[in-house]
This record gives sequence, structure tokens and C-alpha cells, in this order.
Amino acid sequence: MERLPDKLWYLILTILIILITTFLVWQNFEKRKILAQLNSKTEDLLYSKETELGAARALQDIIEMQWWLEGKKINKNLVIKNIHNQKIAYDSLVKSIDGKLIILRFGWNSCEDCQIQEIKFLQQVNDYHNIIIIASFKTFRDFRLYMQTYNVTLPVYYLEPDKQFFENQQKSINNVFCFITDISNNISTVHVGSVSFPELSEIYYKMITNR
Repeated sequence: MERLPDKLWYLILTILIILITTFLVWQNFEKRKILAQLNSKTEDLLYSKETELGAARALQDIIEMQWWLEGKKINKNLVIKNIHNQKIAYDSLVKSIDGKLIILRFGWNSCEDCQIQEIKFLQQVNDYHNIIIIASFKTFRDFRLYMQTYNVTLPVYYLEPDKQFFENQQKSINNVFCFITDISNNISTVHVGSVSFPELSEIYYKMITNR
């Protein structure tokens, strides 16, 4: 059998090396591509899981805060200011309103998006006669500027940030919350506002204003 020339062997060997290298590179590329797809899907699943867990925790926090606030008593010696910077005894204000009083309460350090959302829903109510906002800001000027900036049409009152809103209040409350009260000063039907659950806020305000 006649031996193949050396040059031909080198050519065959070179072609084989190129083919093997090409196959390995392609295989490695496919592996990387598959790994990248798997990583992407894993990240999507993890993100989805975290989002669901985050929503669940947020809802749990809201429910816990609502339970904690339910039945609290408003400080009977509370003094607030109207938009004209005039002092008003809260006790006299609540007595002047016949029946229930709906109060939206928040502070300057509360979630601003939550504040705006809750105000928006409340301003959709036709009758404001028994709805008020009591807000705390660092200064009265900040309070008035805020109300003007967001064109708040509801009756608004300013409470100095160092004053206790509740009787025997031991900790500050940073949540935006709404509730019903009357001359007994006990709060009930509490709702804690959150931009994560706007549907809950919408249902809540329709419910309490139609009662």
C-alpha cells in the first residue's frame, strides 16, 4: 500500500484539528447560551418570589398596624391649627360635627406617595362635612405649602410634631392611616394606606363614606 505524502497527512491533521476545535467552541457556546438562559430564568423566578414575599410582608405589616391602632383613644387635650394658623381645641371640633368624623392622619415623614393616594381617594367623596385631615410637619409653613402644592380641598389641620395624637402614646407612628371616631374619641374602622394596595384604599373609602 502506497504511503500518503507527509503534506497530505499534515493537511488531514489540520482539518481534523479545525473540526474538533470548531465543535468544542460551538459546544461551549451552546453551554454558555443555555447557562445564560437558565440564569435569566432563575433570576426572574427569584425576583417574582421576592416581589410576592415583599407584598405579603407589606400586607402583614398593614394588618398588624390596623389591629394595633384599633381602639386607641385620641388625646382629649389635643390642640390643632387650621389653615389660617388659628388654634382649635380638637374636642370642640369633634363636638361641632353631628355623628361620625372621618380623619386622615399622617406626618411629614410618612410615605409621600401614600399620602397623595389617600388624599386623592378622599377628595373623590362628594360630601366633606365630616372628613378632615390632621397632618404634622416640621413647621406650619411646610404644612401650608404642602396643602397648596397638592391643591388639597379637604378641611386640613396642623398638629405640631412633638404633640401626642393619642392618649398614652409611647411611640411615633409613621404610617398614613384613616379611621372613624366620634365624641367618645375612640378610633375604629382603621385603614392603613399603601401605594402597594390602592384597591384596598378605594374600597375602604367607598365603604366608610356610604355607611
